Amino acid sequence: MKLVIKLQIEIKEKVDTGIWYRQISLTELFVGLSLATIKKYTTEMENLPQFQKGVLKPGHSITLVNYDTFLKFLVWKEENKYRR
Repeated sequence: MKLVIKLQIEIKEKVDTGIWYRQISLTELFVGLSLATIKKYTTEMENLPQFQKGVLKPGHSITLVNYDTFLKFLVWKEENKYRR
């Protein structure tokens, strides 16, 4: 039982930062963020020139998000949360 839990933790810690993830996959990598929040953040990223290239929409129902860019966006959002 403990071995299974350890393997799950190791897999979650081994994130390839250059990889593009579907929005639903980001809910597993960023525990506590709901799919609705990730979709909202992705839309915000699309509207900011410095983060636009971190979102790809190759089809009408597929949105891919670059892990590195998403993480930078979250840091940017934290740093700028009180600025208007």
